[in-house]
This record gives sequence, structure tokens and C-alpha cells, in this order.
Amino acid sequence: MTQQPRPYDLVRESCSDLLKNVPDLPVRLDTTAAGRMAQELNAQAVRDFGTSLASDANFTGTSNTACTFPSVLTEVAYIILLHALDFGSGWRPELHRHHGRGAWLTIKPGVEALYRDAQRHHAYTYARNRQQQQQQKQQQDQDQDQSPVLTSEWLSSVTLPQVTQAFGLQDNPSLEQLAQLLLTVIHDLGRGCQKYGSLEAFFEASVQLQSTLTPAGDLVGALVSHFPDTFDDRYSIDQTGGPPAQVFFYKKAQLVTGEIYHRFCKQDARFQWPDGDKLTAYVDNVIVATMRYKGVLVPNRALTQKIEEGVDIERASREEVALRAVALCGVEFIVQATGGALGANELGNYLWAGLGKESAVRQFQRHATKTVFY
Repeated sequence: MTQQPRPYDLVRESCSDLLKNVPDLPVRLDTTAAGRMAQELNAQAVRDFGTSLASDANFTGTSNTACTFPSVLTEVAYIILLHALDFGSGWRPELHRHHGRGAWLTIKPGVEALYRDAQRHHAYTYARNRQQQQQQKQQQDQDQDQSPVLTSEWLSSVTLPQVTQAFGLQDNPSLEQLAQLLLTVIHDLGRGCQKYGSLEAFFEASVQLQSTLTPAGDLVGALVSHFPDTFDDRYSIDQTGGPPAQVFFYKKAQLVTGEIYHRFCKQDARFQWPDGDKLTAYVDNVIVATMRYKGVLVPNRALTQKIEEGVDIERASREEVALRAVALCGVEFIVQATGGALGANELGNYLWAGLGKESAVRQFQRHATKTVFY
């Protein structure tokens, strides 16, 4: 039996094949600029930065979150929820006009607010069930600290008013689509973990099914298959004289997996995944803009004009897919040019939160796409 490629290998191969087999893409990769960028990088500093960021980019292990977690599994479930909802960059201008914050600074406190609501629901449900058990003289079967917080029942019950209040999106018609998509993702999570009862139990079951050699790849696959509206980040691009090219990114599924891996791999044997460093860069419009700033990614004149003028790039369009695919291939080229001194997700983290946050790069226009994937 032929072994199916792991999700991260599928991402690399499909993006590389797109560049090789579709000659009329609106974006090209400048390998000279990519080689120059590889020479400029201090690989150890980038690796230290990327690993440090990845170890707690969700801030769950620091004082930068208002949330507390009764167990490792609940913290894992929170990371799944946080990065499932980590999108909204296509509404960046509308968000800044609305409350002066971009996508991430809208999403992070919003997820924290939702989680606190889930905790209140959990405490109420636990107290009610315990009372019923005592009335029936049944033995309490689970401590409150070990029972799941992010249950399928709660996720499926979240309403649109809850979402708009938690994320501060009230009374703004230009943000109604974003609020609805946030709700769609929350309900997708609830629906996808229904057979397990909670996100905690989904993850626990997924770990038990992981192979010993590729557990990170298996988790990416499980996220994509159980929660397709949230994580199935794939596209079909027409090409002349052949079948459509299939292109995969799995950006959020890899991001969730990478965050869980780096958060716990040094303290819990369950997370010491041998393929944790095989994940690709989690390509979004920040990484695209950073690679464009460095000259590695070169859009054609028409697409450049659209980006600079802030014109929406349609989701799943040839332009959007090409931007992300070329950026991903650029990251891979640089990683290879460093002789493997860097992992692709480490370099991606640096491009996103290091170089990508420098003032000159922040002023460089990002492409705008209204999508649930970034």
C-alpha cells in the first residue's frame, strides 16, 4: 500500500508543483533575492527568536492572558480555539476604524472573553450535575479540575450576540460578515468534536491514534478532517492544457500543531513529536508582505497595484493562492540555502513577528483577503 504524504509534505509539494507547472502565475519567486536574504540572516538568532515565539505565541503560559487552565488538556483545547479563530486580517481597515485595533488584538481578547464564558458555563454545569448525583446518591465520577471546559455542547450553543460582544464588534455593519464567520468556526469546532464531547477529548483521542514517527502530521490531518470549515485550507487553480492544480496550505492546522508542540515539548513526553520541526511556515498576508518587502516575492504590475491600493484580493483566486504559494516556496528556498540551520516554521515565525513587525515592513502594504484562514 502506498503511504499517503503527510500534510506538511503535501503543502510543500503542491506549492512547488504550482510554481513549476503553471507558468502564467501573477507572482514570481526571485531566487537571487532569496539567496541574498539567506546570507543576511543570523540563523542562530532567527532560530532562537522563532523557537521562543512559538513556545508561547498564544501567551497561555505568561501573565499576558486573563485565562487560567485547570489541566494541560484544557490549555491545549484553548490553543485550538484561539488559533481556529485567528483570522480577520481582511477586515484590518474596518477594525482599525471601528476600535483602533487590528485583527490579532481583536481576536485574542475576544477568545479570552469566550473562554471565561465557557468557564462560567462549566462551573454551573458541574455544580448542577454534582447536585443531581448527590440527590441520587451516586459517586462523583470526575473532579471539576479534570472535567472538560470547551465542550461540544457549549461551543454549539454560542450565539451571534455573544460573539459580537466578546470581540467588540457590535453595531457595525461592515463587520457583520466577520462576526458571522467567527460564529461559523465556533460551531464547526462544536460539531467536529461532538462524538468526543469536547475539544479536550478530541485531542486526547487524536494523540492515542498518532503514529510514533509523524504525530505532528497526524494531528494536522485530524484537525483538517474533523473541522473542515476551520482548517481545510486547500484550493484548485486552473492551468492550461491540464487538470486543475491542487494547492494545500493548512495554515491554521499547522499553526495549532506547532503551538502545542513548542508549548509543551520540553515538559511533557506526550508532546515530544519527532516531526514537530517538519511543519511549514504558516503563510498569511504578513509573511507575504515581508517577502515582498525583501524582493523575494514579486507580483506583476496589476497585482502590485491592487495590493498598494488596498483592493480586496478574492479568496481562493489565482492571485491569492499564488501570493501564498510563492511566499511558502521562498521560505523553503531560504531554509535550504542556510543548509538546514533553520526550520521552515522557525523562519516563518521570525518573518511574522520579528522582521514583519519592524516599522519599515509594517508600513509596507499587506494584501487584503476576507477569509477564515488568516
